[in-house]
Amino acid sequence: MPALELANGVVGGLLATVLMIFTIAFLDDEIPPLSAVFLAAFAGGDPVDHKRAALALHFLYGAAGGAAIAVAFVFAEIPPTAPAYLVTCVIFGALLSIWDVFGRLALRSDTGLRVFGVLLSSYLVYAVVLAGWLSLNLI
Repeated sequence: MPALELANGVVGGLLATVLMIFTIAFLDDEIPPLSAVFLAAFAGGDPVDHKRAALALHFLYGAAGGAAIAVAFVFAEIPPTAPAYLVTCVIFGALLSIWDVFGRLALRSDTGLRVFGVLLSSYLVYAVVLAGWLSLNLI
């Protein structure tokens, strides 16, 4: 098991998640995380009622995403270069933003163009920060 890569991915994913959350809060702090919308749909209440659980889930997802990309590079034997990380992470971030929008559509949450723009921007921040962290290989 590539322990150092795994740890590097977890830390990078957590850092990227923090900056992603700041981006969402800066652009539009009224948009609840998809996990809060999901919890509200199935556990009841309003998405605001599930902010803490959603935040914890966001950090879990962010760390897991970072770890998955870092370890995938090892197992796929992809050279760990900055351009390779950037392309991979941007594709991953774009797919996550699409997943988020479709999840909101399925749960009948607000999915206007502004929401999509904020989500796409925040996931791209996640992607660029994660790619930068993984490229530095600090752990």
